[in-house]
Amino acid sequence: MGKQKIYIGANSIVASKGSPNISIIYSSCKKVQDVVFLYLTHLIFRGIKVEGQMDTCFTINVPASLSMESADELYRASLKNLQGISWVIFDFGKVTFVTPRAIILVVTASRFWCDRFNHVVEWKNINSNVLSYMDRMNVSELDFIDIERPSLFKRRNYQKSDVLVELSVIKDIQQASSAIRKTKEILDCWLPSSHKMCKFNLATLIKETVENSIEHSSADLSNGSCYYLLQKYGFPDGSTQIQIAVGDAGVGMLTSQRRVYPATKDDAEALINAVMYGKSGRKTGGGMGYVTIRESLGPLKGKILVRSGRAHIVHAAGQPYASIYRHSCFSPGTQIVFECNA
Repeated sequence: MGKQKIYIGANSIVASKGSPNISIIYSSCKKVQDVVFLYLTHLIFRGIKVEGQMDTCFTINVPASLSMESADELYRASLKNLQGISWVIFDFGKVTFVTPRAIILVVTASRFWCDRFNHVVEWKNINSNVLSYMDRMNVSELDFIDIERPSLFKRRNYQKSDVLVELSVIKDIQQASSAIRKTKEILDCWLPSSHKMCKFNLATLIKETVENSIEHSSADLSNGSCYYLLQKYGFPDGSTQIQIAVGDAGVGMLTSQRRVYPATKDDAEALINAVMYGKSGRKTGGGMGYVTIRESLGPLKGKILVRSGRAHIVHAAGQPYASIYRHSCFSPGTQIVFECNA
């Protein structure tokens, strides 16, 4: 007879029938441990042989306001001794509102932890409004994330929207072109014909960003992928802000740039080189993508934020310089956010 497995969760025990040989799999939660102890005592009292296998998890509290700075909290656990940890949980208990920026930061962090432990990352304790937004943005379609839903929560069927582009996984230029076409269609609804140049600049910005992100997402330039989403926000005065977020959990800008510029000192220098001077990791040339993006931001009165490794850079339209920030925690890949006003 095969070994019987018992999965012990926070609120229940689920067991298959048949075998006296039992493998216990449970979390590090104190309440769950108490349940496990009582159940094991019962089994041993009955003379049943028990083979124990402990899979423990580590919980990371997602900051209430997720930004390039606070994203350090998603990676701080990597500085600790995680021996014996088998998977990670993201607790959203403090989060009541999310934006494309927050989604791209937590998605790429989840990709990092999934790759590290070869186990899906669990998202728990999510506010119902935030959970609805995540469903609307297709976050649950990602195979490395497991989203916990209350038993009474009902998923809705959403219609096509003219104010957002749902989370998309882009693996090649063809998929990028498809996403950009969809974005152009939406921009035609958002911006009047008098804003023709703004539409062109936004489309250029997205194209350059996605191509750069694919480039940085893998050691093999032909095997990259990235995540992309976009949303429009309207304000009472009639103005519009468009937030675009693109990210990956790959090799990062420093590793990519060192293919061509091996003397690049650190992540901060790599970000400055890319955003301000157009340096790239493409041995075949090119690399003016971020410069093109920077120039496109001018008429849109926007700003660009890029995080990679242990640094992030912020450049506002019309400014001759950029602000650079260093971090204590390493984050994989590159995450880019644009805030454009139209």
